[in-house]
Formats: sequence, structure tokens, C-alpha cells
Amino acid sequence: MKVLFYTIVLVFLIGSFTILPVGFAYNDPPDEIPRWIKHVAGYWYDEKIPDETFLSSIQWLVNNGIIIITPTDVESDSSTTIPAWVKNTAGWWANDQIDDQTFVNAIQYLVDVGLIPVEPYTYIKTGY
Repeated sequence: MKVLFYTIVLVFLIGSFTILPVGFAYNDPPDEIPRWIKHVAGYWYDEKIPDETFLSSIQWLVNNGIIIITPTDVESDSSTTIPAWVKNTAGWWANDQIDDQTFVNAIQYLVDVGLIPVEPYTYIKTGY
């Protein structure tokens, strides 16, 4: 029941951020990852939301150009399971123990193994 509640709240928040002006939705400079995603990463690390909800949030960041990832050919032996080290990285990032670039590197890995699809027109953004 909690997972359903958190999923609904997360979808509502993501929807709210997409219709509100960027300056009103959060007070981060445009080249930074929004603070709300750290809460999502923390909830995922604490197993309060499922993998799919976390991946959907990251996909939203990629689709909206907030995190720009290099598209790659998906590894042939890719898995549908997110490795524990990626979850640890998300937890450390949510607790400000590592920087944005380290977190984005973990997300790049998820793209490389096919867990997060990326459009072929997406390019690496400088600064991340």
C-alpha cells in the first residue's frame, strides 16, 4: 500500500514539475539536477519506492534534457536487474556523500545496459 501511495505522489510531483515554470518548480540553476530527484533517489535507496518508479524519474530527467546521457548500443548480455552498487550510489548521492557527476556515471551505466532507453539524438552535456 505504501508503494502505491509513494508511486502516486511521485507521479503527481513529476507532473507538477512539467507544467509549472522551471523557476517556480524548483530553485536550482538550469544546469543542475533538481533537488527533488535526490528525494526520489533516497526513497529508492531506502526501498520505499520500486525500481520502476526510480527509473521513470531518471527517464523524465533524460527526456527533459536535465541529464543528458550518451546513447550507446545496449550490451548483449544486459540484465533487467539494477545492480546493488547503483542503488548505493543513489543513496550516497541523496545524502550528499558524492557529487552529481558520480551519480550521472551510474545512470550512464543503466543506459549502457538498456535499463533506461535514450533517444539517439541525445548528446553529452558539458559539466556533467
